[in-house]
Amino acid sequence: MIANAWSVFVLLVFFIALAARPTLGDSWFWEIGNGLGFLALALIFVSVFNGCNTQGRSTGHRWLGIAVFITVFAHALWFLLGDPITWEYLKWGAPHYMVSGVISAGLLLLVTLSSLATFRNKSYTGYGSFRAWHRWLSIAITATALFHVVFSGVYIVNLWQAIGLFVIAIAAYFLPSFLISRMAIDASFKRSSVIIISVVAVLVFCILRVGVNV
Repeated sequence: MIANAWSVFVLLVFFIALAARPTLGDSWFWEIGNGLGFLALALIFVSVFNGCNTQGRSTGHRWLGIAVFITVFAHALWFLLGDPITWEYLKWGAPHYMVSGVISAGLLLLVTLSSLATFRNKSYTGYGSFRAWHRWLSIAITATALFHVVFSGVYIVNLWQAIGLFVIAIAAYFLPSFLISRMAIDASFKRSSVIIISVVAVLVFCILRVGVNV
């Protein structure tokens, strides 16, 4: 059994984010905001991994989806409320990577609302239809989120970093089904563990990027 397999996704995402310039940071405001962004990407991978694993599909997947939603919009609102200049990225002519981030957040809002029982029963012809659309929307969310992170060019500056994030995304989707017949994969989790590891990951990210330079 691969215990706490989900935590590997969080650790790998932050490792890749820090790999190129681990101690070359900006202000605490900037690093906290972007730390939330990398956490959101990591939790997207965790949610996908949990949802694609037949053993963990019903184990808090809805809670993970809410955690992703909160983290993504915390990342966005952090900058929008703390730095008025970021509102320019919501206007026509914004950089492609910012447009991709907005699209990813919009698709996440769509998939979250359409997953609620009230909307799900009205929006889909059956559970099979819901599952298919949910999966395709999750792929679109992951792809646009990856584009946003990679092409922002701030943290992901080496090709191997971009490839690493892509490999993690592929693993989140296909690792459960590939290994499910070969070994037990633990896609379950404790909510407290997710919260603790998430907070610690963002704090370590910020301390390394900024704290050592203070």
